[in-house]
Amino acid sequence: MQFHWSWEPRGDRVVLRIEGEVDLASAPRFRAALIDAIDEIDPDSRSPELVVDLTRCALLDSVGIGLLFGAARRVASCHASLVVVADGTVRKLLALTGADRALRVVGPSGSDSHRD
Repeated sequence: MQFHWSWEPRGDRVVLRIEGEVDLASAPRFRAALIDAIDEIDPDSRSPELVVDLTRCALLDSVGIGLLFGAARRVASCHASLVVVADGTVRKLLALTGADRALRVVGPSGSDSHRD
């Protein structure tokens, strides 16, 4: 499966949409997408946020999870927050690995990972 991404600013948020598989082969492109989106965050906005939408992501391996943690650190250094939107297998993987305890993971409706 291929890897595609797009991002768009939405007020205080930058929304990064990922489609396809995030694995060792696509990791450099995922990293570049994260960096591009982070660079678009306006630190002067009231509550800057990077939303990484993984609802169309078919696979997220450990390399991809590691890149999310790196993005969270970089976003925090910009005084912003990171929100991961995930469902299905990817959301289950984030829960199984405990990543959902360190990252803010929500469902497509915005529900908190710990409450679903």
